[in-house]
Amino acid sequence: MLETHAQHVIAHIQSISGIKLTQEQLTHLVEHHATLRNAIETWNGDKAAAGKIANALSQALLGQGWPTSPGTANQGEFITRLQSAAGKHGIDVVPLAD
Repeated sequence: MLETHAQHVIAHIQSISGIKLTQEQLTHLVEHHATLRNAIETWNGDKAAAGKIANALSQALLGQGWPTSPGTANQGEFITRLQSAAGKHGIDVVPLAD
């Protein structure tokens, strides 16, 4: 994976989830999760097409897909669980902007 592409992926993941991956952590995740690797490899940087990355990340960390219903009341609870799972993997978490 090209470093600039990885940096864009890391920034995107942080913007949607508050999960602050390092290059090494991203590499580790994609080595162990083919769905995440495929989603990242095929992503062209378009935010509209980035749902596959969010879903694959959620599957990798939580074992379940990212909620797809807009305005889901449980979105905050989901992000909290996702961030908690990331923390258990030694991944830093930062607050999300409102």
